[in-house]
Amino acid sequence: MGERIKAQLYGKKRLLEEGSPFSELLQQMVNTMLEGEIEDFLSEGRAAGKVNKRNGRTSKRVVSEFGPLDIATPRDRNGDFEPELIGKRQKSLTSGLDDQILALYAQGNSIEDVRRLLADIYGISISSGRISQLTDKVLPEIQE
Repeated sequence: MGERIKAQLYGKKRLLEEGSPFSELLQQMVNTMLEGEIEDFLSEGRAAGKVNKRNGRTSKRVVSEFGPLDIATPRDRNGDFEPELIGKRQKSLTSGLDDQILALYAQGNSIEDVRRLLADIYGISISSGRISQLTDKVLPEIQE
C-alpha cells in the first residue's frame, strides 16, 4: 500500500479518487466496521438470552466521495441486524456528498453539470438518476 501511495504522489495523480489506495483503504475500513457492528449486535443478543447467529454477507456497491466501494454487509440468521454505518438499502456512504450535489444544483447547474463537476472535483461518477432522486426531494423548496 505504501508503494502505491508513493507512486500516486510522484505521479501527480489525485489522492482521493476512484481506484486510489485511499479508496481501497476506506473500503477495508467500512467492511471492518460492519463486522464490528454485527459482533456487537450478536453479543448484546446473547447477553439478553436471544439465540441468533451470523448468516453470511450481502454484497453491494455503494457510492462514496472516493469512488464506488464494494461492501459486504454481514447478515444474521434471524434477519434482525440493521447496520448503522450503511443501512440495508442505502446506496451511498455519505459524508456530505448529498449536500454538495444539492448545493451545486441549487446554484443553477443542470443535472449533467452536477455530474461533470463531481467527476472533476472528486473523481467519482454518479448517475443522472441518482442526482435526480436527490434533487426531486428538495425541488419544491428550491422553487420557493
